[in-house]
Amino acid sequence: MTQCNSSFDQKYLEQVNQVVTISNTCLDILKKVFPTIPSMVLPNIVNSTSIKSYAQGMPDEYKGVESKKLLTIGRLSHQKGYDYLLEIASCLKKMRYDFIWFIIGEGELKEQLLAIAEGEYVGILDSDDALLDNALETLMSYWLMMTPEERKQFKSITGRVVNAETGELIGPLNSEKQIDCSSLEARFVRKMNYEKWALSRTEVMREFQSPNIEGLHFYPENITYDMIGRKYKERFVENPVRKYYLDSTDSIIRNKKGRCKENYYLWLHNINDVFDYLKYDPVVFMKSFVGLARDGVLSGRRLDSILNDINSLFKKLLFICFFPVGLFLAYKK
Repeated sequence: MTQCNSSFDQKYLEQVNQVVTISNTCLDILKKVFPTIPSMVLPNIVNSTSIKSYAQGMPDEYKGVESKKLLTIGRLSHQKGYDYLLEIASCLKKMRYDFIWFIIGEGELKEQLLAIAEGEYVGILDSDDALLDNALETLMSYWLMMTPEERKQFKSITGRVVNAETGELIGPLNSEKQIDCSSLEARFVRKMNYEKWALSRTEVMREFQSPNIEGLHFYPENITYDMIGRKYKERFVENPVRKYYLDSTDSIIRNKKGRCKENYYLWLHNINDVFDYLKYDPVVFMKSFVGLARDGVLSGRRLDSILNDINSLFKKLLFICFFPVGLFLAYKK
């Protein structure tokens, strides 16, 4: 913000009660350029204690890595300049610079990053994740026990997750040490609805790419994984490979607010694409009808528009039955 555009902005800023910024530096500039406009600082709400404690040690992902380490944290979007970073990284590799690039984030560029991944396998970590020692080696050992033809049937080797603070396993202990099934069977039939982490075949992840829908912050990854589950199996093992920080301020699991547009597609997917699993978990589908109504209303959709998205008359009738409940929850929220 500079003096050259201040006269243009002044008339608009005079219409607001107060301008809110995220740093004292920005506040100083605002007061200098617009001295008559009320302004204040509202810092980003972060857990500074946790961040400082994490900074004291070395991340598990860095252990044993001799190459130079680059770390990028942020939304995977064009606005963040990842297209330039990808070009720079490519040039550095061609110049034979030895480095590993760690990227933490979600966004529409995830598929583009997967497309240029050179390895045979890929693992995706969120900002509230950390790998345990030897996690990659553990999962790779299961891949190596398969024949090349057998590997083609599988999307991933999927291990367990522990609470980062207590070390306790998240979810019940399975009596079977190894389960081969689709992600759909795992979710609906076997009720394995707990945190897991997978080392997946890059080829499969490239084959099933999420659509880039305007207005969405992200496309629910469960939809993509369910589509993969129609074609490929996963090998679920009981080995802990990832730790999850349950108190993370940006936790993917806990931060559910403000996602009505994204959740709408998830509910619709349950109803349209995996309804054949209704008998295994009717409650999930009841919630999906209610959720579709609630988040459809919250995202500004009309009733006729939502009905047009549902792919059978029977499901449309069920949706109409649950619509009043979703409408009540929408206005209650």
